This record gives sequence, structure tokens and C-alpha cells, in this order.
Amino acid sequence: MQHRLSALQRIALLYLGAVAWMPATLLPLDMSEASSRFGLTEHETGWAASAVLFGLAIAGIIMGGRVASVSKRTCAIGAQIIAVIACIISLTTNDFAIFIASKIAVAIAIGVTVACLYGLSSLIPNPEKLFGQIAVAMSILFSVVLYLIPVSMSRMGPKTVDIFELLLVAVGLSAAVVFPNVNARSQVASGKGFQNMPAIAGILVCAFALYLSQAVSYSYSESAANRFKLSEEELGLVFMSIPLLQLPAGIFVTWLGKRVGFFKPIAAGHIILLACSFGMYCVDSRATFIISMSLLSLGATVVTPYLVATATKIDATGRGAAISGSVSNLGYAAGPAVAGMALKAGSLPAVGWLSAVALIIGLTAICGVLRKSVGSQKIIPLEG
Repeated sequence: MQHRLSALQRIALLYLGAVAWMPATLLPLDMSEASSRFGLTEHETGWAASAVLFGLAIAGIIMGGRVASVSKRTCAIGAQIIAVIACIISLTTNDFAIFIASKIAVAIAIGVTVACLYGLSSLIPNPEKLFGQIAVAMSILFSVVLYLIPVSMSRMGPKTVDIFELLLVAVGLSAAVVFPNVNARSQVASGKGFQNMPAIAGILVCAFALYLSQAVSYSYSESAANRFKLSEEELGLVFMSIPLLQLPAGIFVTWLGKRVGFFKPIAAGHIILLACSFGMYCVDSRATFIISMSLLSLGATVVTPYLVATATKIDATGRGAAISGSVSNLGYAAGPAVAGMALKAGSLPAVGWLSAVALIIGLTAICGVLRKSVGSQKIIPLEG
């Protein structure tokens, strides 16, 4: 039985889904703040960033395996309370170890919330539309936040990022209070869980590869931009366009729904990202680089809602969808290290090829899932 969301519940889920991107989106600003407050080296900053992202991913994976048997509202509220307390600690501490520990605690709390949100997807109609709307909410929220933080730094000082993070998770606590209170036992009874492990594994491979590719492409984008001597203002505008272009992509997914099935949007998103990988690192054209980098998040914004929808069709307990969201974070966390190895072994084009290979592996995995599932069970709309 599917749960119909009230207007207030939908708004709460959209906000929590957007805030789920806070650790990754604000991580560069977080680490820049940590460097100025505590005098970190580049090596220490990189270690801290990886620890935060892995904390986010591992917490979500652990919670994802249990999401069908717990009260999602209770877990979401508890996670947001922990996030608020951890943000207060990071804002007030003068000890680097406590600061990093509190940032990891915030990431873990948000990882739990992400698992609860993705786990709910199997109980609501048209989950691909909800996650398209979350992309719209994320685009609007962080476009505003990323504009306000630099403007506010002159007044608030080096703790500006922490203040904004505290405000975001405090509002998230209010949203968690109206999180749908789904009966966990009815969810377990509604599906067969992980019986179709090969299909779930294919989805997880695709989710990991998709965000590994994203992180690889992001990691050395500034180095790639140096080939074309982009000014700081030009590069800033390109970075600003990345979340802004998620807005039309999210609106498009919300409108599209299942009109053309799941395969075509997933394939189209991968093709866009393949073009971006080569355009950023393998093509010696300033205009191609700018266009490719601007479109970097657009493809993932199209693919992710349909990956989640595929997982909910295969696994009615929501565990597959919950873990897929966390595996995406794991791929994002591993990306910078993998990109660094590619750059050390080759050159900038090697980074582009690595990103492209990851996308091809992911697309191959999800194509196998869609073809096999449609052919045998007729449960996933491959075509419209």
C-alpha cells in the first residue's frame, strides 16, 4: 500500500532531501574555513574532507540495511538532533580534533536521514518525480546559500559556514518532525527485499560509478581550467552555473515521469556526462570546456531519480533504494583519490578517460538490470 504525502510532508521531504547535499556541497568552504581557523596543510585538509564524506556514506549504508524495520520519523528526528548538537560544537570549539569529529558527526547524521528518505521511496507513488523535485529544491537552496555565505563572511568572520550549517540543520529538525510515520512492519511485509540481489547489485554499481565519475571530473576541474587561462570571475560563474542548471533538469524529470520509461532518461544522462568528461579533459577548446563543466551535474540530476525508481520496483522494502543513495556518496568520496592516481599515472586526459570508463561500467550494469527485469518480471517500464 502506497502512502500519499500531504503538502506539509512533501515540503519536509524536499527540504531534507536538499539538505542531504550539505556535506558535499559546502565541503570546500568547510575545509577552507578549517584551514584558516586551525592552520591546516593541504594534506590535512584532504584527509579531513575524505573522512567527512566516508562518514556520510558508511552511515547511510549501515542504516540502509535496517531502514525497513525502524521508525523512519524517529530516526530522522534523532539524526537531526545530533546534527544540531554537532554543528553547535563545531561552531564553538577551538580544538581541531573536536572540530573534525563534529563535522563527521554531522555527516553521519545526514547519512542516516538520507537512508530514511530513500527508504521511503518504495512507499510513495512516482518516486522519480519526488527526487526530481528534490533536485529543484537543492538547486534553489544552495544557489541562495552559496551566494549568501561569501557576502556574509565580512560580518560574521571565519565561522560563517558553521553558522549557516547550523541554521540549515535546525530547520531540518523542524522538517523531520513531520516526516511520514510509515509502519515499518507493513513495509517489510509488502515486498521480498533482497531476493533479487543481482539486480540490486547492478543498481549499486551504477550509483557508485555515476558519482565516482562526478567526483573525478570535479576534482581537477580547476587544473583543467588553467589550460584556458580562465579568470577567477569566469571560473566562479561556471561553478555557479552547475547547481543552477540542476533546476531545469529537476523540473524536466518531474514533468517527464514515466512517459518514456526508465531506460531512455538513464541512457541520456550518461551520454551527457560522457560528453562532459571528454569535453573538460580531452578537447582543447575553451568554449567546450565551459559548456561541459556547466553541464556536469545535469546528467546526474536526470539519472538519479530513475535509479531510485528502479530500485523501488525491484525491492519493495526500500532497502535497495536507501543503500543506493549511500553508495552514491561512497563513490563521491572515493573520486578525488582515484582521480589523483590517474593524474599521477598519466595527465589531464587520463582523468577524463577514467571518468568516462566509470560511466560506461555503470551504464552497462544498469542496462543489464533493466533488460533482464523487464524481460522476466514486466515490473520496470523500459519504454514509455
